[in-house]
Amino acid sequence: MYICSLCLIMSLWKLTESGVSFHCPVQSHWKHRAETYCGSVDGYFCLFNQNEHYFTEFCRKHQDFEAPGRKLIVAGSSNGTLQGANCDSEFYQPFKFLSSGSSRCVYEKSYCSEEGLVTSRNGTLEKDRSCRCDYTRGYDFIVQPKHRCHCEPSEEDCSCHLKICPSNYILSPDYECLNENEWKPSFYCDSISTVVLPKDPEIPLWTDNSSLESYALAKRKAARVVVLVLFILMFSVPIIILVLPIIEERLYRMKRKRTEVDEKIASQIAIEKSSWKKQIDAFDSEKQELKGKICRLEDNIGKVPYHVLELQEETLLKWSNELTKFVITKAAQSVYKSIQTKKLVAIIGPTGTGKSMCAYHIAFRLKNEYGYTIVPVRQPSDITQYYLPGTNQVFIIDDFIGKYALDEAEAVSWEKEGPFIHKILSNDDQTKVILTCRKSIWHPEICERFRLSDFVCDLHTDELRLTLLEKRTICETYLEKNDAKVINDDIIMMYPFLPSLCSIFTSKDVGTVEHFFTLPVQFIEKEIDSYKMKSPVRYISLAVLAIEQKIPKKSFFDNIRTEELIKNLFGESGSQILPSKRLIISQLEALTDTYVKVDNDCFEFIHETMQTIVLYCIAKTFINSVLKYCRSAVIKNQVELACVKEEETVPVIKITPEHEEAYFTRLARDLSEGQLVDVFEKNQSAFPIFREKFLEFLKNSKTGKNGKRMQTV
Repeated sequence: MYICSLCLIMSLWKLTESGVSFHCPVQSHWKHRAETYCGSVDGYFCLFNQNEHYFTEFCRKHQDFEAPGRKLIVAGSSNGTLQGANCDSEFYQPFKFLSSGSSRCVYEKSYCSEEGLVTSRNGTLEKDRSCRCDYTRGYDFIVQPKHRCHCEPSEEDCSCHLKICPSNYILSPDYECLNENEWKPSFYCDSISTVVLPKDPEIPLWTDNSSLESYALAKRKAARVVVLVLFILMFSVPIIILVLPIIEERLYRMKRKRTEVDEKIASQIAIEKSSWKKQIDAFDSEKQELKGKICRLEDNIGKVPYHVLELQEETLLKWSNELTKFVITKAAQSVYKSIQTKKLVAIIGPTGTGKSMCAYHIAFRLKNEYGYTIVPVRQPSDITQYYLPGTNQVFIIDDFIGKYALDEAEAVSWEKEGPFIHKILSNDDQTKVILTCRKSIWHPEICERFRLSDFVCDLHTDELRLTLLEKRTICETYLEKNDAKVINDDIIMMYPFLPSLCSIFTSKDVGTVEHFFTLPVQFIEKEIDSYKMKSPVRYISLAVLAIEQKIPKKSFFDNIRTEELIKNLFGESGSQILPSKRLIISQLEALTDTYVKVDNDCFEFIHETMQTIVLYCIAKTFINSVLKYCRSAVIKNQVELACVKEEETVPVIKITPEHEEAYFTRLARDLSEGQLVDVFEKNQSAFPIFREKFLEFLKNSKTGKNGKRMQTV
């Protein structure tokens, strides 16, 4: 099968090769080809190249010729040396060969192939082949040729017909019907090797006896072979009949065994095929999955996911609504001026001073004036992900390293992404980044740590902090006209977070304007509760100052009372780390200008109202420490039983039943120390329920003597 295929391929190749090889133009096309290719007929040559074995065409100035019986061929390069060569065996050239009209000898020799014709002479290089009628088979010329014995096919009609001789007559070489007795020893025409007799066409008639004997001997040999074959067949048939069943059984077994083997092989192939198919399917599935991920990653490069884009649009809409009441201050003007030349601006300041609103205002101003796209983001990796080169973009991150304390996870993220952001900002003048940060968290080393060149705008410096006029304008923008008139200048200047108070007052029901702006308990309580969750050390530090009211920087480290207080606060807080005094001092320094101020090298709250509110807030966690360590005047003015219902002008710490014993113990201690005024001048003393509970405690306590004194009083 393989050999047959190979032969077929080789045959097709030969046919293809012959089909696409170049051939010289036929005679009818010769002139047209010559004029097209060379411009003249005489200069056009198309000859056979004997070295390369193909025909080639070229041009020369003059034509060439060769003698009759010969032709011109190329012997050197494709249009190089020409030489003469004999005509091919089947062609002849009776006249001079000219290169201007032929590529080979002009005439093809005739074929003596018509009925009754045989070749008489094969011809020469200059003459055609001659034919004659085969008299041995009874053929004679229809038309007598010029030459009696043969004819020239190119010059005359050589047709033959079957000539019927009488019985016992044979057609002679001279085409005469002769009797056997009339047969001549020689004839005018040459003899053909065999003559067919009419009686038996299978028996040739030779003119010599030796040939006849040879013929007879050959016939005898053939007969012997036939007899031998018949003899072998006679003896072979019985043997074949006997052996055939055995052979058939063996063949059946072999076939069956082969079938079993084929089935096993087919089964194994099917198993392997199934296994490979599963593996291929798994690979294809994994490939498609990876391809999908790659496509999604490629699609997401520089693009904001749809759900994130929706969230950003909602955020921008919220910012836009909030900015309707934004008051442009000198701080906002300064930041906008800075962003013109700086690529990154960090806006820092105390809580609630308008850092975020200032950042939003700057971003929208860049959008409106320079066509910037505002991109609110939450982490530094968002900047590198959503950054689009050649596009005006301003990224905003609020509280970029934490809101209530330094977020180490965010800090690590900035350390990682900082160099990339620095590279982006260094290479692209169209990208801006605005960060906001609370002053209590900010440190000058932050930008150096994160490898960011920065421009810091501190909203609480003397140059940029809100003036009385700006605060008044903010109040008038947010509040109703009548409410704004109620707030005097002293109230306006009480808290640095006035902008946040104005925003809260217009969005929530927080009571009267004067009470809320004087005692913003809800705002401060929320902030301090957040410190409890996010920064326990800062929460404890505020508690220490709220209980002590004033902390000297120098003597604080040697004060045994404060050391005991810190341990008690640590125990009540449930914190895992006992803060050192040095850490508490650093936390109070961070809270300066928000809750705390430094006066005569002492830490204290910015005013008594702040002190009262903070103590009220931390008492929910540190009630035992408050009752134990607060001064008697504080206990008198700010602590009372929860069951006493009276109108309050300041935040009052309510003592629930589970802490009444600790409260009464503190009152009893004050009594024992002679603090009668601080104990009994409280408004709650007028309530019978207080007196009853306190007397009951005194009776049951070990200080019975004080109890008698109480009754006497």
